[in-house]
Amino acid sequence: AVISRPSAERTQLRARIGRACRAAYRAMRCRDYARIDLRVRNDRVYVVDVNPNPDINSESLLVIAASVVGLSYDEVIARITEFAVERWQAVQVTAGEKRSRKREQSEVVSKLV
Repeated sequence: AVISRPSAERTQLRARIGRACRAAYRAMRCRDYARIDLRVRNDRVYVVDVNPNPDINSESLLVIAASVVGLSYDEVIARITEFAVERWQAVQVTAGEKRSRKREQSEVVSKLV
């Protein structure tokens, strides 16, 4: 079997693509998942489009791209769901903390009055 390694140039290009995608994702304030369309010309990376809510059917480009890194359709859907649940739980904790602080403030005010 022949084992080939990516060239240093290819590794650097992949790193630039990753940085461009992360920067675009953050700049557009995406959550949970997104599809970022790129073009590479003369080793320069161009972000063409950021789609924060791409189609996620089993034949979509997002799912095809995920399959390249070894994720099945079911795994993609499970991960998106997990991200949303984690975000929802964080909001619930924050809301609970706010209610608790308001109660504490009310108790302090009532003791003063």
